[in-house]
Amino acid sequence: MAKPLSIFHRSLSSNIEPEASEMAMNTVMCLLTDAEGTPLGSAMYIPHNAGHLQLINLVNTFLNNEEKLSYSFYVSDEELLVSVGTYMERNSVSVENVLKIVYRQQAVFRIRPVYRCSQTISDVHEGEILCVSFSPDGKQLASGSGDKTVRLWDLNTETPMFTCKGHKEHVLAVAWSPDAKCLVSGDRDGKVCCWDPSKGELQGNALSGHKKWICGIAWEPAHLSYPSRRFVTCGKDGDARIWDFTLKRTLIVLSGHTRAVTCVKWGGDGTIYTGYIHFYNNLKCFLLVFYLVNMLLCSSQDSTIRMWEITQQGQGILKHILKATFFCLLGLYFKITFLKLLASSGPCRLGELPFIEYRICSSDRSL
Repeated sequence: MAKPLSIFHRSLSSNIEPEASEMAMNTVMCLLTDAEGTPLGSAMYIPHNAGHLQLINLVNTFLNNEEKLSYSFYVSDEELLVSVGTYMERNSVSVENVLKIVYRQQAVFRIRPVYRCSQTISDVHEGEILCVSFSPDGKQLASGSGDKTVRLWDLNTETPMFTCKGHKEHVLAVAWSPDAKCLVSGDRDGKVCCWDPSKGELQGNALSGHKKWICGIAWEPAHLSYPSRRFVTCGKDGDARIWDFTLKRTLIVLSGHTRAVTCVKWGGDGTIYTGYIHFYNNLKCFLLVFYLVNMLLCSSQDSTIRMWEITQQGQGILKHILKATFFCLLGLYFKITFLKLLASSGPCRLGELPFIEYRICSSDRSL
């Protein structure tokens, strides 16, 4: 009985009968080898139209694999993506030659689809949910709402734990400390509230500093300072402020831009990334700010890039202002000897893409 791939005649004879001659016209002689060049048996005839799946079956059969494994195939270091006959026709390979095919086992992985919603928490907030944040330990979820409250949720039971009251305006941003022991939130009035998430209690009075609403909050990473007690906020007033959670006061204020700074991240190398978000086809693109040891690069919607020097006393000194002719810059990054920019007008010649992030929001007051 024939093999699944109809493997025929491992050797050729000078006296080919008519049936064998007709068979040879519809088959290709191939030699399968592994990446080290070890042949998988001797040369063999396989069907002219044998493709990727047939070759996988062939290799699994010869290796006696109990579980079917996946392989990729290469001819002259080029991946074989068509049938062997099609490859030979496209590359003008003579049927009289033995086609050497190298097989390589592919990594085994599976992607599980998200096919259901585990829980919907609704009708708890009295206003729209404007921001959410998972705690780093995965035990709690914080949500900020237009009802001027921050709610803490138990993710194990998927039930509310505390309703944190202290804001007088819509809560626009929430962020957990890396050790999940502290929580801060910012509102539309420019106030920052510090919370004890284990009790749901406000620690001290709301912090003032921003002249307009808070747009983003980020904590200093744990590997830079543990326990982390510093966090940075950005606001509609164009400022970025670094705060001390324990002292409840501002440490550094970086200002000068004429437009809003609506996104902020604290990088793992001590870099603070901030920028302006604008919507384009339901995507938001924002600018980047880089805090490199003692130098800060800040770009904004006002079409300028400001370079700051951070002193040992923690003061920010404006060193340079780079003006662009574009309406709005989409991104920047610092690279050893030069600065690359992307602009919203004109072609992108640097081969880079602006940082794109999806915004998840809800107007039905549910998570």
